[in-house]
Amino acid sequence: MSEQQQVAAWPYVEWYTNNVNGYKLAVQNKGIGPAIVRNVSMKVDGKALGSNRELMDAVMGRDNQIAWVNAEVRDRVMSAGETTEILAIADPAQARQFQARLAQRKFELLITYCSIYGRCWTSSGFKITRASDDSSTMY
Repeated sequence: MSEQQQVAAWPYVEWYTNNVNGYKLAVQNKGIGPAIVRNVSMKVDGKALGSNRELMDAVMGRDNQIAWVNAEVRDRVMSAGETTEILAIADPAQARQFQARLAQRKFELLITYCSIYGRCWTSSGFKITRASDDSSTMY
């Protein structure tokens, strides 16, 4: 397969936060090809978390009353231009409280994704690094 074919199907996944009208943690494929999301790894203060529920508990405590919405990107295919809000808090006061407490912690989110040609990368927000290629994703 040619380099031109691979570039024509290149995904580029970033994640970011937005605090306009609440708080949102979103993942976006800014590339021109689909992104096959292989793994999502989240940590707070070095402790691995398995879900957004565990993130909320780690940041706000188990008995928190924050209303939030959850979405998954692990094991999904994100089309070019697609954005998914993986965590959203609509209430402005609750959003500010969550954001302030999260800022006091060390938060890490790594998203490993592949192109349809099996080339893989890991996103740590706006920084993208090459990951081990995955021949099982090649079409």
